[in-house]
Amino acid sequence: MSNIKNIKNIGDLPRWDLTDLYPSPESEILSKDIEDLRVNIKNFSNEYKGNITDKLSIDELGLVLYGAICQYEKISEKMGQIGSYATLYHVTDTSSSERSKFYGDTISRLTDLSNDLIFFDLELNQL
Repeated sequence: MSNIKNIKNIGDLPRWDLTDLYPSPESEILSKDIEDLRVNIKNFSNEYKGNITDKLSIDELGLVLYGAICQYEKISEKMGQIGSYATLYHVTDTSSSERSKFYGDTISRLTDLSNDLIFFDLELNQL
């Protein structure tokens, strides 16, 4: 049998301050970041899809890859920020259906958006 005592009241648990990421799930900043992310991914896809493996000189390819990787990094960082916020917001109270819905909806949006980036890995692998 365990030596751990049955604790009925452990008091207030520590809380994360998520406001460094976003003020709230309803934040206009969060909504704007998601919309900006959608636009940036669309622009990235339009600019680079099918163009990375074109017949380019080494110098041209280097410039194209540098630009693509810089943009991809910014997109990935923003996706990470949004995903981290959704996850941390959810895990602070997993019994909340509101938080669970926010988490599920946000991760679903990020997954849909990331589908438009799959080409990049595939085309890099063809080099």
